[in-house]
Amino acid sequence: TLDYDEQKLYWADAKLSFIHKSNLDGSHRQAVVKGSLPHPFALTLFGDTLYWTDWNTHSILACNKYTGEDRREVYSNIFSPMDIHAFNQQRQPNASNPCGNHNGGCSHL
Repeated sequence: TLDYDEQKLYWADAKLSFIHKSNLDGSHRQAVVKGSLPHPFALTLFGDTLYWTDWNTHSILACNKYTGEDRREVYSNIFSPMDIHAFNQQRQPNASNPCGNHNGGCSHL
């Protein structure tokens, strides 16, 4: 998952049992969570919290995105937690919309 504010990329490795982060160019790699992760799969962020699904525990877990601390189970007994998303206007980067004013001059819109 991407952290737009911090310009970081977060990813999970179920085989090696970790969640790491780095700059978008791959530099400054750091462990966020390591060990005792049965099978992390999908990741998302909201605020200072990192959320992930786990295939073995059938749950959604969370922790602080900077330290990996305050780990907790958010929800359990999910049959097949394949993906997770956080939708909020605060999470979207500001961008210009060329069609925002007068359809951008496009007659077909």
